Amino acid sequence: MTLLDAQNELIQWFLENDYVDLDKDLLNIFVLTENLNLDRLIIKSIAFEALKKLESIEIVSQLGSSNQFVLNKKVSQFNQSIDIDGETCSIISTIINKYCDILDQEKERCDPTSLSSRDLRNILNIIFLLEEKLNNSNLSLDE
Repeated sequence: MTLLDAQNELIQWFLENDYVDLDKDLLNIFVLTENLNLDRLIIKSIAFEALKKLESIEIVSQLGSSNQFVLNKKVSQFNQSIDIDGETCSIISTIINKYCDILDQEKERCDPTSLSSRDLRNILNIIFLLEEKLNNSNLSLDE
């Protein structure tokens, strides 16, 4: 497990929880499998470091010197800025707009010069739809 893996699991936890206590919640957040040859103390250390990284970008605050952390605000209220090159914007826009044409959803069309969170959510919805179709058809991306 990497710090990035731990951060991802913690963000998922914080989508439904405002608080984490590593002493109590560790096994509810991280799945321990035989493939994961790390013992509980190592996982706890990795999770603690991941939480300290989230603290450094002001997503959580540590309560004293404990293993308890609380969200500063809901995960959905944190915004990020990203730079996307023009070619990628064009690809995203083309995919979304093709689906909009198929589904007759004019209001969801995407402007490649002004991508928004809604556009990124739409592209994710398309991916989830394709994933579901692949799962239902028993096909894989390798075929």
